Amino acid sequence: MDSDILIAGAGCAGLSLAVHLLDEGASDLEILLLDVREVHVRDRTWCYWSVLDHPFQPAVRQSWHRWKVVTPDDQVERGSRFIAYRCIPADAFYDMALERIERSPNVRIVRNISVESFRDATDGVIAVTDNGERTGRLAFDSRPPDPVTAPRGEIHWLQHFVGLEIETAEPAFDPSVATLMDFRVMEDDDVRFMYVLPFDERTALVEETFFGGEPRPESEYVDSIDGYLKERLGVESWRTVHREKGAIPMSTIPPLAPEAARVTNIGTRAGLARPSTGYAFLAIQRQSRRLARHIVNVGLEPPVPRTRPYPRATAFLDRVFLAYLERHPAEAPGLFLRMFEGVAPERLARFMFDGGSTADRLTLMRSLPAGPLMKQAFRSLAGF
Repeated sequence: MDSDILIAGAGCAGLSLAVHLLDEGASDLEILLLDVREVHVRDRTWCYWSVLDHPFQPAVRQSWHRWKVVTPDDQVERGSRFIAYRCIPADAFYDMALERIERSPNVRIVRNISVESFRDATDGVIAVTDNGERTGRLAFDSRPPDPVTAPRGEIHWLQHFVGLEIETAEPAFDPSVATLMDFRVMEDDDVRFMYVLPFDERTALVEETFFGGEPRPESEYVDSIDGYLKERLGVESWRTVHREKGAIPMSTIPPLAPEAARVTNIGTRAGLARPSTGYAFLAIQRQSRRLARHIVNVGLEPPVPRTRPYPRATAFLDRVFLAYLERHPAEAPGLFLRMFEGVAPERLARFMFDGGSTADRLTLMRSLPAGPLMKQAFRSLAGF
């Protein structure tokens, strides 16, 4: 047996689970992570509202207590003393997680190896890789889910983006306010916006994001960001210090079943990217903590599988919202503006995380146009 615990993938979900296991006291278990990459580099930025504690707080680069949404006709700026919008660059997250692992003799990472499948064994589970087989008593699978076709009544989008961290020659940003959505770049039927995280007056991450459709050539995003900086923000001179891109599933389809009885899906493979927003970081932390505590307290028995990562009511609201945007993409700016304007920041942050409480969901529903969304709700109930 190569290990007690096999983890396929050492990205956000795999590393988070390993760190939570160590924090919960699993120092007597042999943990093996199998990852396709040769080195960890800054490849993305994770953002979230501060509604759940996690071990990676020291990796936070910046926090904002104010944020705004901008449309061609209006804008709303909100904020809170009690919660913050935070960002963690991937390199800071990776460095922190890998340093924790390097100090733990019971955890190993094997690099340049790709897990192709899992199958059950008599006393555990086997990971079939491009470099032989690895065995463990229990396994966790964070490999990205394969592309799927949405069945009738479900939505499967990609949130795809390219971001540039830039430094400007002159002061250009207000570092106290994060622009979460600027819809002034929308054209045709694309749900598309700019996302601006200012780190100081001259430095910001500027990202173009699309909801739905297929990723485009990277040059198209970069050209659009250049035009936005010049035409909307009045920035004439800057240099790019970092570039990142990605694609996040926004899917109401129930996540894949694990490939073997002693395998548990984690991360986006478990459907943890919130369908209506794409946020996943806090959901990954909560799942990692739950699984780590299960292993430490119960032992190396597979946890009870969860067919859906979010409450049924939240999943239904996500389906209605995405189906409505699919039919009426031009309504997106107005819907998000009303949502941020009509819902208290603390409630909205909880809703963005995991759907929040019943009161949070009802408040959000009251902020949106009742007639059109009610019509879509009936369509969704009928499977359309």
